[in-house]
Order: sequence, then C-alpha cells, then structure tokens
Amino acid sequence: MRRRSLLGALAAGVVGSTAGCVGHPLPPLRGTVARKRIVAEDGTLLAVTRSGIDPRTRLLSERFPREPMAGNATITEKLAGEIRERHDDVGCRVTVRHRNANYVDGVDSGETMSYRATRSTFNQVMAGDGIGFQIGLVDRPKLLAPSEIVRSGRIVEKHLLGRRNPDDRKPTEKRLLTVTREGVSTNRSGLSGRTVGRRTAKRLLKTFDALVYRFVVAHDSPGKRLYETERPQFDRARVGETATFKVKGDDGGRIAEFVDGG
Repeated sequence: MRRRSLLGALAAGVVGSTAGCVGHPLPPLRGTVARKRIVAEDGTLLAVTRSGIDPRTRLLSERFPREPMAGNATITEKLAGEIRERHDDVGCRVTVRHRNANYVDGVDSGETMSYRATRSTFNQVMAGDGIGFQIGLVDRPKLLAPSEIVRSGRIVEKHLLGRRNPDDRKPTEKRLLTVTREGVSTNRSGLSGRTVGRRTAKRLLKTFDALVYRFVVAHDSPGKRLYETERPQFDRARVGETATFKVKGDDGGRIAEFVDGG
C-alpha cells in the first residue's frame, strides 16, 4: 500500500477511535496563507491574493474591492446568502504554503494545498498571514479554525476613544487621543504623551464606561486596516514602526500581542 493511502486509512481509523476526545490526534501544522477563494459548482467566484481581489461574477464585482486591503476580503452572512441564491455547492477555500508536512493529505514542506474552510475562517485570515492550524480528518482536505494567526504591518496611527453606554441608547464614542508621525492630538488633560498608562486609564474610566484602543496599520498590500487592542499593546507600539503581531476576532481585527520583538 502506498504511504499516502496507508496514512489516509490510518486517519480514518483515528476518527473512529478518538470520537469524543478533546485533543486533536495529529501534530499542529504551520504555513502561510497564499490565497483564499469562494468557489461553486461552476468554478471560482472570488480569488483573493496579496496582489489583489479578483471577483468573477457581477454580484461580487459590485461588492469588491470595497475594502482597502488587496489581500483581504470578508463575506458577510447576507452576502453569503445572495451568493447561494445564484450558485450551487458554494464553499470557501484557503490555500496554504506549508512550513511542515501534512502527511495525511500528502503535502510536503514548501508545497501548497487548497483546503476547505468555513466562512468564519475565510474572514479571519488574510493572504500573507502565518497560521498554525489543524486539519479535519473527514471531508478532507479541510482546514480547521486556526489556532494562531500572525501578520505584520507598519503602525501609522494610534487612537484612544472613550465609550459611553447610556441606558437603552446606542453607545457613543469620543476621540481622546490621536498619535501620528506628525505628532500628538488630544482633548484631555494628562494625555499629552504617546502612551496612556495605568493611572491615566483608571482616571478616564471615572468619566467613560470603557476605553477603546485602536491602531491603523499599513500592510504590504496597498491600503490600511483598523485594529482594536488593549492598553499594554497600545502603549508599547510606536507609530512608524513595522511590527509583527498575533490577531484574534471573528474577522481577525484585534491585535492580541506583539511577537518577534514587535
């Protein structure tokens, strides 16, 4: 029996023997997102790479490129429904260039594989992301939700906002601090610097219900993207620096932590 066939049979056996187990029976995989696509029975409907967004239907041409990121496109639930009304067997695909081998599907390090993915995973990752992930052992090849998403970009702006949540009314936000390469703009005393600090944040929370920390990040692809984060990451980052960071959130829009000295 060929190695790939043997491994496939073993994987099928693992599914039955590990039903109900919390842990995944295979070691984690790592790779770089090369491309993501929306596909249907009649072919590729949307292809997204670091160099651009390629919509191949009239519906998607009207929607994209709405986002400024060439390597990014998100599919809302409403848009997904519209696509399904027009096409059969609609699905998401994420192509990964492997850093280590996926023996179950016969992919060596350095090779690429197109995986089935959920719409949530499609929206989370951008072309160029480094990801850690596991594969599904049924309906292969299938990429499960990434355990880690790492990307890089240049921080071009920092924003601090104060949020109020009045009873039974829509929350409101007020810009308190803006940091750019040109300097610092603030409308609050005690916010003359480029960081906030624990004591200042505590004082501001006497006025606001919550503080919102945001970065504007420019990636290698044209355009910028807005991220939310927490105060320690906000204070650590410097405008103008290129940073590598881990992201979280349904659309990969929250910076969780900096890595590699970022």
